[in-house]
Amino acid sequence: MIATLVAVGYGAGSQLAFTWFNADGDNASFFPAAGVGLAALVLLERRLWPLVLATLAVTEIGLDVYHDIDLVGAVGYAIANAAQAFAGAVLLRRIAAPPSLAKTRDLGAFVACGVVAGPAIGGALGASTFVFLQEGESWLRFAWEWLVGDGLGALVVAGVALTMADPTTRQRLTRDNTAAFGLLLLATTASVIGVFWLESFSLVYLPVLLLAVAAVVTGPAGVAACGASIAFVGAQATARGHNFWDALNVSAEIGMLYLQTSIAYYIERLGFQLDFQDPDDDVSYGRVSRDGIGIMLKAILPDVLPQPNHTRHEWARWDAYIYTQDPDTLYDELKRRGASFVKELSFIDQGLWGFEVTDADKYVLAFFRIRNE
Repeated sequence: MIATLVAVGYGAGSQLAFTWFNADGDNASFFPAAGVGLAALVLLERRLWPLVLATLAVTEIGLDVYHDIDLVGAVGYAIANAAQAFAGAVLLRRIAAPPSLAKTRDLGAFVACGVVAGPAIGGALGASTFVFLQEGESWLRFAWEWLVGDGLGALVVAGVALTMADPTTRQRLTRDNTAAFGLLLLATTASVIGVFWLESFSLVYLPVLLLAVAAVVTGPAGVAACGASIAFVGAQATARGHNFWDALNVSAEIGMLYLQTSIAYYIERLGFQLDFQDPDDDVSYGRVSRDGIGIMLKAILPDVLPQPNHTRHEWARWDAYIYTQDPDTLYDELKRRGASFVKELSFIDQGLWGFEVTDADKYVLAFFRIRNE
């Protein structure tokens, strides 16, 4: 039963990262499965740890292979994920066993051990797998992205699990405030949806206010659940292009910085070269190219925001489609570079063999060639 619960929880969290948060197969900006592994080890007896760790590893390998990661890489990532959960749990339980996140000391230990130290170890092992076994590039960047994504997953998912498992926390959820707990959770979720989908800066204070109310009315349980709602909805909305920060007025200087970020992404992750950027005294647009195709990029200004097609029309998946003679080789190259894939190498449409990637502004580029299925 324990193995089944861990496998289902870890598998659901990992698959959610692939499908909901636009993970690229090697790394994710939010990896909920990291919190499942950490929480399971912290809450269960040590004699059950080998079963939990084996379940994590087998589930990770299965999902990675399913998502077209080679077996050697999948084993490497499985070791990294198991090691980070083990390290975080061992360190945390040495300081607080069992931890109560309602206590400042235990909360600090949870963040230091489970959210930072464990994912840092996992990130180092994962980056080594990516660079040395999969011929990827930029060890430091990969390790940092792993630390951020898995750290956030541990903070949110393990935070909720440990809070709900704490008897003192459960005692505060009485019959009188259980209804309030549910209403606050719904209200927080709705407010975050409003922030991102309506792109309204005026609503950004509402989730913060609801978190404060949850702390007073329901205690740590309400704060943990509402915080998890904010993290999940915000990560998913951002992955789908609903970024309310774009609704803020930004200066031309900030817009120019965004342009440089976009150009750098095309060069580093997608293998393009910079052809030019103009005007010299106040750069506002540029051109990048590779393999005979060119893409123009323009600085983001307050009245000209990124608008990927999929954010306006669900049926419009692509913003650019590019014919390539050898999508297999190109896919392998971009995989090594750490590009963010929307669809891995496959038939992305009827008779079209290739893959889909996003750029820094979430525009989707489809690379393909015509091939019989």
